[in-house]
Amino acid sequence: MESQLIAIVGAVLIAVVAFGIVISGIVRGKERKDAWNECDDPNVPDLRKYWCRNCKGHHGIYSVGQNEATRCNNCDHHDVHSVTPITLLQKFGYSLFTLVCLSLGIYTETLVVDYLPIPIAYVFYGMAVLCAFGFGYVYRTKSAVRNEWLDWAKERGFDENAENK
Repeated sequence: MESQLIAIVGAVLIAVVAFGIVISGIVRGKERKDAWNECDDPNVPDLRKYWCRNCKGHHGIYSVGQNEATRCNNCDHHDVHSVTPITLLQKFGYSLFTLVCLSLGIYTETLVVDYLPIPIAYVFYGMAVLCAFGFGYVYRTKSAVRNEWLDWAKERGFDENAENK
């Protein structure tokens, strides 16, 4: 009974995350298409366009191979990023797997009796630690790219708070 409950909760969480990814991908695709129709100058800062850290501009991207690696149209470099601000929802999404693993560890430690030499709760705690390191890496990388882009954009007259007014 308990394993069925865990399986149902896991399936629901995966469905919610997958649905969110699909919807956000559709919305972002339309925003990117609209952004490219507005201005073709790669030196004009635009939050909706990908930014290349190598050649410092919004030159567009293309995909390579089966794994869909994105590359810059100008310099063919792979260091191309979205520069949108990191929202609270994104932070929650990045930390979701850590929270799920931690919750499953607490659940199995308190309510499930283990007959294994290593309790399964330790496996969940280990996964939570790995997910936390992954969250830290992704967040730190996105923050560094965003700050680098902001420095570049402010040199070109971009006002970060102008869109909020």
